[in-house]
Amino acid sequence: MSNSDEMRRKLEKMESDLNDAASTVAQEFSSEGSANFLKPLAETFNKLGTVAKVGAIAVALILGLAILSTVLKLLMSAIVVAVLLFAGYLGYKFLLAEDS
Repeated sequence: MSNSDEMRRKLEKMESDLNDAASTVAQEFSSEGSANFLKPLAETFNKLGTVAKVGAIAVALILGLAILSTVLKLLMSAIVVAVLLFAGYLGYKFLLAEDS
């Protein structure tokens, strides 16, 4: 009985140690990852002059809108293809499949 209790305590201790280590690593990774990615970009942006900041914002806005437009066009194309395939399937099902 004592051996079983001792093993259970050791197992619970190891489990809590693993959970603590995993949560610590996850917190370090999430806080460092986003900060390290945006920090140089923000520093570079802050070093720019006023006119350059306006230009950078305009370029970023135009680029973002172009990407959004491309994604929406791809989505619309996928929807059109799906509708055409469905219409073709219905046409086959009702017009050609009834003949046989």
